[in-house]
Amino acid sequence: EVQMRRVLGFTLAVSLLCLAQHGVSVRATALQQGKVEQELMQIERDWCAATVKKDAAMLGRILADEYTGVGHRGTTATKAQELAYFKSAESAVASCLDANVKVRIYGDVAVVTGTGNRSGTYKGVPFKDRQILWTDTFVRRDGRWLCVASQGTLVAAQQK
Repeated sequence: EVQMRRVLGFTLAVSLLCLAQHGVSVRATALQQGKVEQELMQIERDWCAATVKKDAAMLGRILADEYTGVGHRGTTATKAQELAYFKSAESAVASCLDANVKVRIYGDVAVVTGTGNRSGTYKGVPFKDRQILWTDTFVRRDGRWLCVASQGTLVAAQQK
């Protein structure tokens, strides 16, 4: 009976130690996930800022080489096309505000969604308070998050 108590006591001690270690691991994972979420939200803010400033270099650091974008008009663009469009005078975004940003992380892949409000000009015609729903898909490579795909859709009330 004494032997059995020792075995049970030892088993209980090891179990508690494992549970305590698991608790530390879960907290560390949650902290890491929070850090990644903040990093991706900052990338989205940088993307908005790059759009307003027409900062193609910044956008080039955000987009992966194999990037594909789908615009609210149903057009697609590669990274090279997106950067060329950024540099052109065809469009100018004066205001870029995002809200309801949500980040979902799946290992080295993340999906970021949100709503956006844009104002500016397109082909000389002003637009104001254009509301879009967007989804960006990121992959982590060499410690950096890169956007591989993006889609923006006009809010239904604004579609014509």
